[in-house]
Amino acid sequence: STLFPYTTLFDLFDHRALLNVTAYFERWTSPQIATNISGFGFTVNGGDANIYGLEAEFRANLGPGWDFSTDWGYTHSKFLTDSPIDGIPKGYGVPDTPKVTGSASMNYHHDFGNDMTFFGNVNYSFVGSRYDLPYGVTVYLNNINQTAINLPSYGILNLRAGLRTDRWTAALFVDNATNKQVLLDPLPQINLAIPQFTRYIVNQPVTYGLDVTYKFGK
Repeated sequence: STLFPYTTLFDLFDHRALLNVTAYFERWTSPQIATNISGFGFTVNGGDANIYGLEAEFRANLGPGWDFSTDWGYTHSKFLTDSPIDGIPKGYGVPDTPKVTGSASMNYHHDFGNDMTFFGNVNYSFVGSRYDLPYGVTVYLNNINQTAINLPSYGILNLRAGLRTDRWTAALFVDNATNKQVLLDPLPQINLAIPQFTRYIVNQPVTYGLDVTYKFGK
């Protein structure tokens, strides 16, 4: 593969914010693609692909105790030739490659003195829609529209707050606070590997609890 990145860094608002932008182009030659032929799984070399995109990272100090950060990316991928061995035609994107991904995080901390600090964090992550090819299903150039599975976009919200000292940390957390159910990956049945019976790997449901750590020794 050949990668051509270009990065620009901006220092903003009297050093209180930082913006980093990267553009890139990659020629992906003979990529390794997982496929299935007559019930047997293989990793094969597919057709060449062009991949280009943009990534942006922003960090800001919002005032005493507050800071904000966010990262976003855009990716466009396209195969340049038909690849009969893995069944992906010319013009299709790379499987399991969302066009848009991103995250944003707000953090707060407050020092109480006596080596104790309150901290809080709100984090949101986003993954755009993409397509995937279920393992165990034989894909041909003329049946990819029937076998490819479109996975919808999703966003996950996580919350965390607690106290910390040099010796210990105690935090309440809520992961996937909105209890969003996400289809992460197709998983066909081994003994009935056809699209009509495709199962899915899903994410963890809403999870909450208390996380406590303690540092032993000096």
